[in-house]
Amino acid sequence: MAKLMIFRKKVVPTATEFGENVSATPAGKSIISEDLSSQLDASKLIYQTSYSFEPGSTRVYLNGIYMTNGEDYSEIGDNKIEFNNDYNDSSFTFEVSMLSIIYAAK
Repeated sequence: MAKLMIFRKKVVPTATEFGENVSATPAGKSIISEDLSSQLDASKLIYQTSYSFEPGSTRVYLNGIYMTNGEDYSEIGDNKIEFNNDYNDSSFTFEVSMLSIIYAAK
């Protein structure tokens, strides 16, 4: 069963000192942290979240390493991510023991 953590942000900065890749979530949106590790399978590259997400809000981590949206994976619809063909290797799931995602719920 997937583990879910839901957070509410009351104040979200629009600019920070940490760089351009810091995203802001509109007020009133829930931020969800979800463990998708139970879905890991050697035969698939598409993984589904429990809730719909805002486009561009996903942050994906493989074994704690940040993956880049558009390079390592793409968002499909409003509740799926797909890894690119570089991950189309059966060793992908055997070397990866943890898949997690953080996103803003729709």
